[in-house]
Amino acid sequence: MKENLDPAPPGRISACLIARDEATRIGRCLDSLRFLGRLLHEVVVYDTGSVDDTREVAAESGTIVITGYWDDDFSRARNAGIEAATGDWALIVDADEEIVVDVDALAVQLRDLPAEMDGLACWVINLDEDGEHTERSRRCGLFRRDRLRYRGAIHESPRTAEGGSPAVQAVGEDVLQIWHHGYRDRTYSVEKVLRNAAIADVEISRLRSRGSTRSDELAWALFHRARSRLTEQERPVAAAEYREVIGLTQDASLRQAALECLMDVHLDSGEHDEAAHCLDALVRTGAPGSYAWWGAVRVAVGLQDLETAEAILAGIDTVETSLGVQAPRHYLWEARAQVAEALGKRSEALAYLLTSMVQTGQVEGKGPWLLRLWDGSIDQLTELVRQRAASPDQVQAVLRELAKGDR
Repeated sequence: MKENLDPAPPGRISACLIARDEATRIGRCLDSLRFLGRLLHEVVVYDTGSVDDTREVAAESGTIVITGYWDDDFSRARNAGIEAATGDWALIVDADEEIVVDVDALAVQLRDLPAEMDGLACWVINLDEDGEHTERSRRCGLFRRDRLRYRGAIHESPRTAEGGSPAVQAVGEDVLQIWHHGYRDRTYSVEKVLRNAAIADVEISRLRSRGSTRSDELAWALFHRARSRLTEQERPVAAAEYREVIGLTQDASLRQAALECLMDVHLDSGEHDEAAHCLDALVRTGAPGSYAWWGAVRVAVGLQDLETAEAILAGIDTVETSLGVQAPRHYLWEARAQVAEALGKRSEALAYLLTSMVQTGQVEGKGPWLLRLWDGSIDQLTELVRQRAASPDQVQAVLRELAKGDR
């Protein structure tokens, strides 16, 4: 008898959502899940109390709809959906998200995933109101369903049975991405922030009232509450909460994240000396990361030390927080352009600005800045953009060629 040499199947995926009053958004999410094809075993929607047609829209798509309840705890609701599922893998998405997937490549990665790995970490990309990609972060969004459950009332994250972080393998952005549309609608975005702030208030009160000795649990709740304070008037309170987190937590990653956020609060308030103290503390951690150097650029610019800002910018490739959130690429290019212009280096500033526009597609509102830096003809500028130079050096080379043509 011939031995069966077919590769082992990759397993069945259960897509798990929690939703409430998402009738106008959930359809796009459910449609995207169909691209999982043969890998998709089922879709489970745990509804936390919709008063619109969310349950009906989901049911019409053939999903399993669970009529649940809301008790200010995202983890409990998410875990309820996972436990109702029957697949080998849990894919966690929200109603305001959609997936972009290469199903064949994903099948191979799932099939070959080492047994000690709990799941895959994919890129989650936020889209602005124009549909442009903005910041992104990695999330353990697809994992072995019997291995992990969520913890945390808000900004919940998957944890092992022992409470540890899962072992994950990165999945290429050409294999699986999650696009998050939740911040395209500003009103909807503000509502989410206010909702999360209220949940954090309840969680903090609960932990304080029981005299919790789990300092990290309280510290995370305080951290999320501070991040919900968006107005200028709330900055002093946010700063105080970040300082409490720094003093309370034993989690090095949380302490670093709180220092980064506290630095941002001081920078946004024009308090450059205080921000510099946060920067020193980040450097003393031994692994400050690119976000600390981004803060150093902002401190240097605020103190008018432009040469230092220029030197630091030359050594940064990405801007990423200690929690893995990457800023849009155009932040770096535009910062380089602004510093170069302030130093009187117009040609370099123009090269950085054009590189940003060509590479990232971020062009809205850049016209006046571009024309301020450009003293040639519009036809020449059009030719420069048409060449689609991919780096500042290439832009500078095209500029030199155009200048020769004028002589």
